[in-house]
Amino acid sequence: MSYGSVFKDISRKAKKRGNLKMPSTWVLTVYGQLMGALPYGMADEWEATLKSMRDAIKHALLTTKIPNEAAYLDKLADASSDRFEAFLNTVGADWNVNDIELKQRVKLARKYNDWKTGVTNAFAIGGQFETQVTAKKGKTEAIRYPLSFVGNKSEDRWRCGSLIALALGGDTRIVRYITSPDTLAGTIAAALKSPYNIYDRPFVVASTVKYGTLLQYADEVGLDKTTLLAALNAIYDEIEGHKVSGSTLTLTATWDATYDCLKVVTDYTAP
Repeated sequence: MSYGSVFKDISRKAKKRGNLKMPSTWVLTVYGQLMGALPYGMADEWEATLKSMRDAIKHALLTTKIPNEAAYLDKLADASSDRFEAFLNTVGADWNVNDIELKQRVKLARKYNDWKTGVTNAFAIGGQFETQVTAKKGKTEAIRYPLSFVGNKSEDRWRCGSLIALALGGDTRIVRYITSPDTLAGTIAAALKSPYNIYDRPFVVASTVKYGTLLQYADEVGLDKTTLLAALNAIYDEIEGHKVSGSTLTLTATWDATYDCLKVVTDYTAP
């Protein structure tokens, strides 16, 4: 046996025992910093798009989904009453459940004409639908939260959730989209085996967006973030289980005090 073979054998056994840390193939460190404002024009586009769909929404409601009273009873009134009754069955003996159920079912069942008139008026030109879209335009700022973990490649950049997923899939384009304080060390290579290389990436994005947003909300009102971080790390643990055979992969989520946001370190070492 050659000296090279002996060294490789020792290294392999030591690595298995945890006594030798092989050099990482790549390490991606990303931060879920909340963007200061929506990308230019996004709120205006949201408003214009919804208003342009006014006729289509009205047609779908009054012609396709609820074209007559029978459809109203089946899809709205009775469906709502069934759901309400299921809830009332859980409230206990303090409520007169039978009377409440009957009153609610009768009131909804006789409201078809009122409902149809209300929809027609609301979706008229200049009606309540259009005025409320304009009135709620400012609330689109809340889109900053999930968008801060995905990014907007055309006007902003890829952000942490997208970068993690792309790196796990071996997408070398992320090198061009790493922006401070995010960092990438090493050479990107696919870390997930097939078919998880495809299926896990949307899951990574969705989970990072969900918990990153909740963590940001929790931090803003002073709530403890431990449980949320544990939940996200548990999901990342599942992803680690789908790594390329013989490789090592860790995804670790923490709250970064320097940038006051979610921090995720992804460390991959190829076989």
